[in-house]
Formats: sequence, C-alpha cells, structure tokens
Amino acid sequence: MRPIYETQDDLDKERKIADFIERKYKRKLEKIDEYAPADFIVYKQTAFIEVRNRRHSYGAFPTLMIAKHKVDRGLNYVKEIPYVLVVKYIDCITYIEITPEKVAMWEVKKNDGRSEENMRDKYDKEDCYHIPVGELKVFCNNGQFIKEFEGYENLT
Repeated sequence: MRPIYETQDDLDKERKIADFIERKYKRKLEKIDEYAPADFIVYKQTAFIEVRNRRHSYGAFPTLMIAKHKVDRGLNYVKEIPYVLVVKYIDCITYIEITPEKVAMWEVKKNDGRSEENMRDKYDKEDCYHIPVGELKVFCNNGQFIKEFEGYENLT
C-alpha cells in the first residue's frame, strides 16, 4: 500500500476548511477513512466532500489537477448524494460538484502529477483530470475572503 504523506498540519488545515463549510451550510462534516476517495462526509450522508489546499492563487494555473482514480472511485462510491470538491487557494475557497457529466468533459493527462523535483515517490505520476478553474464556484469577492472565513487566512 502507498505511504500516506498527509501531516497533522494538513489535517488541521482540512478541519478548518470543514469548520467553515459547517458554519456556512449549518451541516456537520465527519472525517472519514484516510484511504477513502474523499476527506469528509456530511452528517447523515447528504454529501461527500474532498478537500484540497493549494499554495498558489486561484487562477495561477488554467486547470486544477486531481488524480483520476480518486475522482472515479468517488463517483463509484456515491450514487445518491452529491460529491463535492472544495479547494482552498491562498486568496479564496472554491468548490465544484463532481458529476459524471462534468468528468466526461475534463481532459485526462496520462502519467501526470507532481514535477520531477517535487515527487515523493513513483506514485506521484499518475493519470489526472484537469478541471478548468472557470468551472469552480468561488467563495470570495475580488480576492477578499468572505466574512465567514475571516481568521482563516493563514491556512497555506
């Protein structure tokens, strides 16, 4: 099995983003298994949420890259509830509901992933979906955090 590179700092950042979502939508998010295709499930299983934390600004790249196998597993795992990807950039938080129809439109790049100098192991090169960032819905206005997210600016 592949090693887990998620640190306690990563988990703390995910939890802060989950706290924000809980406050915004008045729903409880529960952390699920580290090998699951998402990080959280909304209490009473009303949504399945994968959380990503990026160290660059929204729009710095034309697409958001995510492992194809993770998205595909997530879609197979959830059939009756929404599967949502939440991405925290340094200047905002975005989200997109992942559906088979959307996934069918996304470009797949073979053997993609981290650059050679940033690879942690051989599994950091894999098939990836490239989601056009324009498809992401943004939780911020002109790079300013929305009121509910104040105090969480230092998640990167």
